[in-house]
Amino acid sequence: MENKFEQTNETEQEKAARFIDGRLTEEEIKSHWANPEKPLFEHEIIRERNGIESKTHFKVRALTENFKQPFLESIRNSWDETSFAELQETLDLFFEQRKLDQPALLNVEYYVATDQKDKPFALTGIYTTDIDGGAGFATRDRLDLSKHNMVARLGWFSVGKEYQGTGVGGFLQDWTEKMAKSRGATFMAIETSDYENEAMARKMYEERGYEQGLNVKDYFGPGRDLFSYFFDAYRHEKIESLVEHESISDENRQNILLFAKQNYSPEKFEEFEAVLDLMVRQEEKEEILKADSVILRDADKNIESFAVLYSGVYDNVTFVPWIGTKDKQAKQKMLQAIKGVSVANEKYTTVIYQDQKDPELFENGFEEAGKEGIPWVYDNEDENRFLLYTKRL
Repeated sequence: MENKFEQTNETEQEKAARFIDGRLTEEEIKSHWANPEKPLFEHEIIRERNGIESKTHFKVRALTENFKQPFLESIRNSWDETSFAELQETLDLFFEQRKLDQPALLNVEYYVATDQKDKPFALTGIYTTDIDGGAGFATRDRLDLSKHNMVARLGWFSVGKEYQGTGVGGFLQDWTEKMAKSRGATFMAIETSDYENEAMARKMYEERGYEQGLNVKDYFGPGRDLFSYFFDAYRHEKIESLVEHESISDENRQNILLFAKQNYSPEKFEEFEAVLDLMVRQEEKEEILKADSVILRDADKNIESFAVLYSGVYDNVTFVPWIGTKDKQAKQKMLQAIKGVSVANEKYTTVIYQDQKDPELFENGFEEAGKEGIPWVYDNEDENRFLLYTKRL
């Protein structure tokens, strides 16, 4: 999908209408983030209830540090302490990551709605995987979208109590989805939980066409579904100490690519190759999503398996999107190594994503998540389950 919009003789009114529809070029997004004082656009929602008309006029602009604390204050009393602290921590990391001014494993953008006095009262975020661009465009340009699905994620989303019921929340969610679709995303995903205080949000997602479940048809591309498996180390098994291993680096990266090409389908290999450079060069301390990797070798020092592990978004979980092994025995060793690395990092839930069914994971203590969600992602003592909602755009 092209993200080049015809701008010849475009009036300011037409440009504002295009922005409201979420159709921004990469250059326009970067320009706005470089000069965020001027809002992207202004909008007004008119509603009528019981014969009384109400108007809500607001501006949408990039979240900058001068808006962070006023926004947090505007929602503090409507959030539980744990969720509020997690939001605050994520926004702190967001600003640290932006200071790097370089591509990240997780490209993050946050936008706020402000009132006529420029007071922020609502927040929406969009998460994309990126390569060299700054707005999720370059990944799209590296992959054939007839074979690969881009998935955008909704970041933290909130509307202050005073503005709930005005239509601003629905508008911002629609706008975020339109922006994702204009960049080539096929799915919008929302990670949430079965916390009681999330019930209203979950109902809204379902009313807006989202389906709940950690197994999703055609998630990665045509005929390539998402299957999610999890392992609970804290309650089910004593994990052996770490096995000797190495990490992916500039020195062994080409050998890993050759090994992966032998293990993966052409589509899966193209996706792995597209993100590997970012993983190797990322600076862990400042990024929201942190990567770790494990390489195991046989007696002859040849690579027999590798895995890539992600953490940082949630307190108690390691996500594993990439595993490559030469045989069943090597896979068993790698799964034990993954468990050991996770526990060593004090992450007691391990989640593996696959694009096909994998019975060998059951043999090694993993369970399929399906629609039930995944427990203990947030904390060892927190029984609330991690859920995934997805919508085809």
